[in-house]
Amino acid sequence: MIFLAGLPVPGMAASFQPLPASDGAFYDYALGASASGAVVGYGAGYESTSPLLWTRGATGYAPPSSLPLMAGGAGGAATAIAPDASWISGYVSLPVAGGAAINQAPVVWTRDGSGAYAPSALPRLGPSPAEAVVAGGSANGSRLAGNDGATDTAVVWRTAPGGGYSAQTLALPASAVAGPSYATAVSAGGARIAGRYSAASGAQAVAWTETGGTYVPLVLQTLPGGAESFAEAISADGTTAAGASDSATGLRPVKWNVATGAVAALQTFAGSSATVLSLSEDNLWLGGRATNDASLADTAVLWDSAGDIHSLVEVASAAGLSLGNLTPASVTGIHLATTNLYTILGIGVTADTGDMRGFALENIALGGGASAIPEPASFAKLAGAGALAGAGLHRRRRERAKNNL
Repeated sequence: MIFLAGLPVPGMAASFQPLPASDGAFYDYALGASASGAVVGYGAGYESTSPLLWTRGATGYAPPSSLPLMAGGAGGAATAIAPDASWISGYVSLPVAGGAAINQAPVVWTRDGSGAYAPSALPRLGPSPAEAVVAGGSANGSRLAGNDGATDTAVVWRTAPGGGYSAQTLALPASAVAGPSYATAVSAGGARIAGRYSAASGAQAVAWTETGGTYVPLVLQTLPGGAESFAEAISADGTTAAGASDSATGLRPVKWNVATGAVAALQTFAGSSATVLSLSEDNLWLGGRATNDASLADTAVLWDSAGDIHSLVEVASAAGLSLGNLTPASVTGIHLATTNLYTILGIGVTADTGDMRGFALENIALGGGASAIPEPASFAKLAGAGALAGAGLHRRRRERAKNNL
């Protein structure tokens, strides 16, 4: 997914902003943010999910509103929002005649003449029912990308000359085998897309570059000894992708040079794996989650430009902020508000009920990439390919990486 703006706050004071819970949901996921402070995601109840929009007021976020569905819609999710909030991407679940299955339709919401959002279904690559999702798009919405389960392939949707969108399957590298492929993130200009495809060894990270109207794939390297890799984010300028790579010792957070495919491992906590899920607009900071090998508990983390890891709890403490009863589990977006000030979007677990809720840390001073954030006292760190857990845990972490959407 691509997130291209910070959430400005008058006075520029650091603050912790919990996102109000949606009605009937025990899980709320915040996945994307606009420059005006709008946040999108979804709420999950016992029987369905709902695409959500939170808006920022002078004193905090208002309770979320559910984005409208197409006729007959039975739920859905919002995955990303444009910097100017002109479009929102995601999917809507539509029942199939006879009620035997659900068609998960790829959708883009755009504003109508009154300024309200209205959904439009994107074209499919094959017959439904089949699951499909738009993971994100370029800043102006001329390129949207995701996966179409009708063919189980990565797809890019482009604005068509006569209006609307056309769908195109993203070409795969020569090493591809039968199996799914996914587009997970789009650069601001739309010229580069990150994702993964199926290779003989398992999932393999890939980046596509638009050349002469066609997206050309480049395999992104896997760490030595690794079988699989997952690209989950791409920088605004399209030069860097990030995610996770398996290695001889487990799943490691990584970033890639999109021009060459070269991979670089980032630091993680000892006894943990980690995955990068987002990059800041200035390409200096990365956000994601670290997963404890033994308990499988998630911790929200940042990486600076040197690849050093920082617990978000330590980041908040350094800013003088308390997170109340929320334990941050994942950073889903990191946005440049102004020079060296960032807004961090994430998901956390409530101590009293164990529910998942969204939050924003606003106007956090991080420096120019090599941060002055104090070293965490509660974690040891693993800079090299240190000893991680066994293959069973690695396998579970890989399954989680495959389902970040």
